This record gives sequence, C-alpha cells and structure tokens, in this order.
Amino acid sequence: MTDKYKFTQADVNAINNFLSLACYNGWEDDVKDIMRSLKQSYKLENKLGSVQRPDWKKKCGRDKIEEFGGIFWSWLVIGYGEYGTSPRFGWIYRDNAQVLYDIMDNLLKTDGEYRISE
Repeated sequence: MTDKYKFTQADVNAINNFLSLACYNGWEDDVKDIMRSLKQSYKLENKLGSVQRPDWKKKCGRDKIEEFGGIFWSWLVIGYGEYGTSPRFGWIYRDNAQVLYDIMDNLLKTDGEYRISE
C-alpha cells in the first residue's frame, strides 16, 4: 500500500457506520482517543511518517484490542496504514491520518451528512 490513499464517499460511509456504532453504544471516548492520535500526526515528526494507536494501556489499564476501540483502530490500519511486523497494533500513514481526522470530525459535526469531494 502506498502512503497516500485516494478517499472516496464509500470510505466516508464506512467510517460513518463505525461512528454510528460508537455513538449508539456509548463508545465515543474510543473515537475521541483515536481522533486525538490522528490529530497529533499534524504536529509530530517521526521517521516513519506514521501515527501510533492510542495508549489505552496507560489510560485505562488494558489494550482494548478486542473492544470497539481496538477493532476500529485495526480496521483503519488495514485500510489506511500497515501492520508491518507490529502484531495487533500497526500504524496509519500520516497523510491518511490527517484526512481520516477531517472526515471523522466533519461526520460528527454534521451528524453523518458529510460528503467528500472526489
């Protein structure tokens, strides 16, 4: 996969489905944690040009690998990042992270009515 992904409305719709699940089930904090990690990519410079997942182990004492946050993170990594040799966690490419943050932010602000310009 290349570092820069061409986002479509299908991506926006899929992300909106995850956000709807999160909001319906009270998992908004996981989404906010992921968005915070994505937003940090705007400021952080690292040699890989990537974004690490939220440190849920430090925040709440568990990795959340098999909970909504971990599952959503894994789905984002599969589509917009890479696992490499990092078991279970992976990373999201910085260029994609910035677009993902904007999409999620706009979806939350518009109650799922956001349309991406293709």
